[in-house]
Amino acid sequence: MKTALMLTGLAAALLCLPGASAAAQKAFKPDHLFVGDAPSRVVEFDEEGEFVKVLDEDTLAMAFGPDGLLYVANLQGIRALDADGHASKTFGEGDIPPGTLAGMCFATGGELCLIDNGVENRLLRFSVTQQDLVASPEVPSTVLSPLTLAPDGRLLGALAADVNGLPSHILQLLEFDVPDGQVSPPPEVLAQVACSVTFGPDGNQYFVQESGSQVSVRTPGGSDIALIGIDADLELPRDLRFGPDGHLYIASFGSGLVEVIDTTGAHVATIGADAPLDGPTRLAFSPRRFHAKLSGKSVGATGASVNLKADAVVSFTPGQATLMLLVENDLADQDDFASLYGGTLVFSGHQAAGEDPKTRRLAVACMSNVPLQAGFGVADLTLKGKLDEGGRFVPAKASGSFLRAAAGHVFTGKLSTGKLIK
Repeated sequence: MKTALMLTGLAAALLCLPGASAAAQKAFKPDHLFVGDAPSRVVEFDEEGEFVKVLDEDTLAMAFGPDGLLYVANLQGIRALDADGHASKTFGEGDIPPGTLAGMCFATGGELCLIDNGVENRLLRFSVTQQDLVASPEVPSTVLSPLTLAPDGRLLGALAADVNGLPSHILQLLEFDVPDGQVSPPPEVLAQVACSVTFGPDGNQYFVQESGSQVSVRTPGGSDIALIGIDADLELPRDLRFGPDGHLYIASFGSGLVEVIDTTGAHVATIGADAPLDGPTRLAFSPRRFHAKLSGKSVGATGASVNLKADAVVSFTPGQATLMLLVENDLADQDDFASLYGGTLVFSGHQAAGEDPKTRRLAVACMSNVPLQAGFGVADLTLKGKLDEGGRFVPAKASGSFLRAAAGHVFTGKLSTGKLIK
């Protein structure tokens, strides 16, 4: 029996891959930069920063899924696009009221989360597998930024608020209370006048500040380290993301460009000078996807164990990795074995040692004991690999434990990756 199992966002999600339609989809080339541009375009650039094409002209928010598709949203709903811009699935029609859409990303429960700044500010949570709206808790203030998945699994967004009587943006955490579906930001202010945040290979926090046109660097604990990007010609920056080359890409809305700097703040490159960009507001990189193998065993409530083997796909973007497994097993008493197993792999970043690209190694530590849907958990999972000559991460091995306490099942196994999917 073959079943498709998607490990994504922060919890379990079951995905049945359609054979014929999947074959017709054109895969995205890895490491391409996709820019959400004003008013509603998605513009593609290759790994060298050269303009490729306008992929879509009706997008207000976007996020890459673990299946390699680009999920885009507008007021009519959500579409999953392939590299040609063709939609393999659409959902959410009628669930998004008139208003302004802001952040979007895969997060808790393997669900796709989307900010709706309409009459009521809400966080819309869609099930990609069921293709419907599962919750729409209110958000206490308008969110004016893209959403970022933090290494601890929480969502980060910039809320509109008043500071000393003056309008400002305050970066706060958006947290889900799963039982009642509420959203409750913590009381502490993470950064004033901040528009977006990302996490670097060094584990530090990087906040883009619109008013000062600069980037604030903080330790994982929140202590200020430096201000960088002051000489990068930033004008009203709106979003920032680390690229697969380890550099920081910043959407400079005012200049209509994407500026690239290194972690010291030195200017590296400018993208978009010869492209139809008006005002970039959101950034995303297409994932590097690798074939993989998983092996392990499942132990049931009676103590009986079954050996398992699986074909897998590992999707890797800077700071985050996901798995999609094709599971084969001989459990005669389980009609839907894959529904027992699922989880989220949220990686906090990576560290490189040495200067030789042939010997540099990266270790990406996953958060431990993640509470997941239906009693599933992930413990002590680590992804290891190396940097290629272009400075891009190539996963080589993953090991750890997957635990499914509900229904009395425990699964443990190891994952090894192979060739890059092109």
